[in-house]
Amino acid sequence: PLSALVLLLVLVEFYAGAQPLSRVEHRPIDVWLSGQSPGAVAQFPFWQNKLPALAYDTLMLDKPIIGEPFLAFNTPQFERIQPVLKSFPDQASVDLLRELGVRWVVVSSSDYKDFDEVRSKIEALGLQLRVAIDGQYAFEME
Repeated sequence: PLSALVLLLVLVEFYAGAQPLSRVEHRPIDVWLSGQSPGAVAQFPFWQNKLPALAYDTLMLDKPIIGEPFLAFNTPQFERIQPVLKSFPDQASVDLLRELGVRWVVVSSSDYKDFDEVRSKIEALGLQLRVAIDGQYAFEME
């Protein structure tokens, strides 16, 4: 009887109750990208490529992405490209994106102090703005 009471108290203590559910949706920019021509996708600023949420957001793309969400240790490729891509937008980073086969570059405008200046640099490097949705700008490399 005492052990049953203790077990009941333990179960009551750990009972979390019904947990609310929330609707999870893809980012609108990824919905748009899913209907575009094939090619790898890169997200900027580059540190965002390690975010687990980005892995979910890009599931619907059916396109390769550069980055490594969920990895505790960087891959050799990530170690090699990270120093160059951290300086995006510049010529070296755009050259490396081309080398990696990236066609689509998504830029989160809210993570840059002066995004108008950043956008001008991106376009001066030959990337074409295709769409802007909810602060995410999709540029195409040709």
